[in-house]
Amino acid sequence: SVAVNLPMGPNSALAPNGRLCGTRLLAPTTLVAQSGAKLTPNTKVAVTDCPLLLLSHKLRRGHLKLRLWAPKAGRVSVILPGAKTIHKRVGREGDLTITAPVPAGTSARPHGRHRTMMHISFAPASGKFHSTVKLALG
Repeated sequence: SVAVNLPMGPNSALAPNGRLCGTRLLAPTTLVAQSGAKLTPNTKVAVTDCPLLLLSHKLRRGHLKLRLWAPKAGRVSVILPGAKTIHKRVGREGDLTITAPVPAGTSARPHGRHRTMMHISFAPASGKFHSTVKLALG
């Protein structure tokens, strides 16, 4: 038997280097049988409970273009006060683009006024891991 003791924290030997969600991860594995037979498959590694990610946004001519990454199948909702809530179904993990109309005056608020807060939420088709991204406009 073998015992391995690795320290925890950001400098751990198993700490990620960058974003793991949305990437294809392979772990090189070597299995050696007692007979000496050797098997070296690349094992697929899955990251669970990844949040919704806002990759980019552009506000132009009264419309907001959002580029998002959804962690799995489910529903994305874009909620902006004063505008109709937009729902979009997502069939699987990956990038998606949503264009949402923005109420007049949101893009150019004078100083001293409150910013408009947009909520972008994700509800998975199965499971209970919901996530929300907030975006301040104005």
